[in-house]
Amino acid sequence: MRLTLWEGNMFKKEYTFNGSHAEKVKALVSKFADYSGSTIFQRNVDVLLIAPIVGLLFGRTSTIDRSNSQTTKIFVEQMIKEDLGIRFNFQLVTLLDKQVDYSNVQRIDAAFRFLGKDESQDQFTRYNEYILGGVDVLYEKIIEPAKTEKDYLANLYDFLDDINDRYNDDIENDRVNELLALARSQN
Repeated sequence: MRLTLWEGNMFKKEYTFNGSHAEKVKALVSKFADYSGSTIFQRNVDVLLIAPIVGLLFGRTSTIDRSNSQTTKIFVEQMIKEDLGIRFNFQLVTLLDKQVDYSNVQRIDAAFRFLGKDESQDQFTRYNEYILGGVDVLYEKIIEPAKTEKDYLANLYDFLDDINDRYNDDIENDRVNELLALARSQN
C-alpha cells in the first residue's frame, strides 16, 4: 500500500488514524477526570507529534489497522501548522532508526535530500509505522492500566521516567552530531 500523505511539503492533507489506533488516540485525548477536565493530550496532532519518537525509543512499529470502522482525524490546517515539528521528527527517526540497515549517506539522503520525494517513500512508510507503534505504547503505558485519576497520573509519571531513561541510553548525541556534520558537508 502506497501512502501519499505529503507532496513536497510534509502532510499537505489530513491524517487519519484507523481502527484500534483511532480508539487509542481518542482515549489519549479524552478526559480522564470528569470533574477536572484533565487529558493526557489536548489534540490528536499532539499524539502524532510524540508517537513516532515513542515508537522509535521502544522499538515498536505497527501497520494501519482496519479491523473496525473507527476513525479519528487531524485536519489539514493543524498538519500544516505543525509541519516543522512533524518534519523534524521524520528526519530524526530516519537518522536514528537502528532497525533499518542503511549507510549514513542513505539515511541523510532520505531525511534531507529526498524529503517529500518518491525516493523517501519507504522511509515515510516506516515513519508512519513508528507513529502507530508509538500510539500503541502510549495507550498501553498510560491509559490501559488506569482505573482512577491517580492511576493516570502515576502511569504518566512512570512513563516519562521510562522515556527519559530510554532516551539517555539509546540516543547517542555524538552519532546525531556525526550525521548532521556529514549532511552539512554534502550540501
